[in-house]
Amino acid sequence: MNSIYQKNIQSLNEKIRNILSKIQEIEMLDFVLEEAKTKVPILRIENHYLHSKHDPIKEASRFATELPYDGKERIYLYIGAGLGYIIQESLAKENLSHCWIESDPRILKLALSLYDYSSYLINQKLQILIHPFTEDDLYEAFKGKSTVPVTLVPHRASFQWKEKEYISIKFICEKFFHKKDVNLATLVRFEKIWTKNMILNLPSLIDLQPVSRLFGIAKDCNILVVCAGPSLTESIPEIIKYRDQFILIVVDTALAILDASGIEPDLIYSVDPQSLNSYYLEGYKGKGKLIFDPTSTYLSLRLNIGPKEGFFSSSPFPFIKILDEVSQEEIGEIPYGGSVSTNAIALAKLMDADKIYITGQDLAFSHKLAHAKGAILEERLNHLESRKFRREKHNQFQLSALPKLWEKSLDGKKIHTNEKLVIFRNWFQENAKEVINLTNSGLSIEGLRTSHFQDEFENSQRTILEEDSKKEIIAKQSSKFKEKMDLIRNTQERIQSLCLEKKAWLQPKALLKSLTELQIQLKEFLPEVEKGVKLSSLIYKNIESGSENAEYLSKKIQEMNQVDEAVSTRKNLNQILSTSLQRVIFSVTEGYEANLSVQERENERLGIAKKSILLYEGLRNSIQNFKFHISRVILQLSDES
Repeated sequence: MNSIYQKNIQSLNEKIRNILSKIQEIEMLDFVLEEAKTKVPILRIENHYLHSKHDPIKEASRFATELPYDGKERIYLYIGAGLGYIIQESLAKENLSHCWIESDPRILKLALSLYDYSSYLINQKLQILIHPFTEDDLYEAFKGKSTVPVTLVPHRASFQWKEKEYISIKFICEKFFHKKDVNLATLVRFEKIWTKNMILNLPSLIDLQPVSRLFGIAKDCNILVVCAGPSLTESIPEIIKYRDQFILIVVDTALAILDASGIEPDLIYSVDPQSLNSYYLEGYKGKGKLIFDPTSTYLSLRLNIGPKEGFFSSSPFPFIKILDEVSQEEIGEIPYGGSVSTNAIALAKLMDADKIYITGQDLAFSHKLAHAKGAILEERLNHLESRKFRREKHNQFQLSALPKLWEKSLDGKKIHTNEKLVIFRNWFQENAKEVINLTNSGLSIEGLRTSHFQDEFENSQRTILEEDSKKEIIAKQSSKFKEKMDLIRNTQERIQSLCLEKKAWLQPKALLKSLTELQIQLKEFLPEVEKGVKLSSLIYKNIESGSENAEYLSKKIQEMNQVDEAVSTRKNLNQILSTSLQRVIFSVTEGYEANLSVQERENERLGIAKKSILLYEGLRNSIQNFKFHISRVILQLSDES
């Protein structure tokens, strides 16, 4: 290959260099460079041309003008680009980053021999990936740009050549960027709420039972998880008919629907941190026991009328270690899947169920609805509805909040869903293959066996050998069915009795002592962190002014190093505080590029100083947040003791 190719290849990472170096000449026979009418090289692969045979540069220029560009930072992600003419049109524009993904490395080998991309590859304005690639590869390519808008640029000719391969690349990229958007949006929205809920829930958790007491309790029993998808109302008659054949776990969003139909759940799962979530439980007077996550809204456990007894789980957040340390038994952790239904399935597994069923899990907008009719939020619309705000408008807003996706449904047709629901669908495909899906309509979940209530439960009542007329066989089977019903009934009674047992899992005084010690540590820690904020601000201003006093700056940096060392020794405190500064931590791991000004990016020292300011400000805010809420809990526990 020529000198241009050698310069480009030296600027690539080792993984791509190795892929390109293994391509043999014989493999390039079908990849032919020809000339367009304007004497510019174009690529022909068999009978497919990846560029205009007349003027590929004009073609690329025309397409490039249609791409969004306002001078602000943006990423163009090219899914196929042929010989790269479209990329060359945009490389010189300011504040643009580029990522070029190809399905076949042979295209890249030719493209890199025609145009010198080396300077853009070295300064990472251009990244190159070859399919197949992992999420780690994408993460590395876009590190530091978590909040920068991304424009996908599919190359039409490449898609016409190998549609399946390039559609696969497009799907992987869309999934990756949506996941990052969801992660960041979740952190921005919930980081302080999580902290507040975990702390304010502590006094109420004392009266609940560790969820580990349920682990293994449902051996040889069937468990049905009921969700609040639009098709749930169609399943209500069957749930009533076969109610005695399974342990029933209902997600809190579906509780009102079951309660109105006279269906008594065994367990009610609540996991959402938003205060709105308490409305799902408000007014419930039944015997169902609550499964409560410590990050769920603290209002749920303070309702005048609502579930008062139940179980709580541990949490991956470091603050919950306080409970683990004072607990006299294992609390029990339930794996997170991103939604209340995924957590409910994880609990059913830990209960050691014989078979796990799920219904109402549409993961789509079946019948043009966002949730089942009769859900508690629908009832709240009675108070909100007015001449200018109809409930149909609210439903339409929910349907259109995210871009529409049309995916395969249970009946083989296409159904309206969105990226968020597809993420949950993917979780079920990867983590719940043993679950039997009894949902009437909605998104198809590959790997899950689809069935119907009658097929699963009617046959077990009648006996599976009806055609056999021998009375002793029928009698034996009837006895087996009765034994299973007795086992389920005994398990239901056992769940009820566990909540009646006053077996203490911790001593309130031990919890009060731990919180008091933590409060003292936070009080001692705060001056160190405030000093860090002050010093990092002074260093930043000194560098920003451009008239750096070397002696002064050196002195402040030494003082800053001492603060850094003092803060880093508080490892346990830092882990606990990390809960309410997840957004800052996320940004740090992303490289902070999106949070730095142009001046801070160009001046490396100024950028480092800015990172220090943001970190210490985040730590200070976290300490103040924890101190405030812990003080309230200490007062409450002191009064009760």
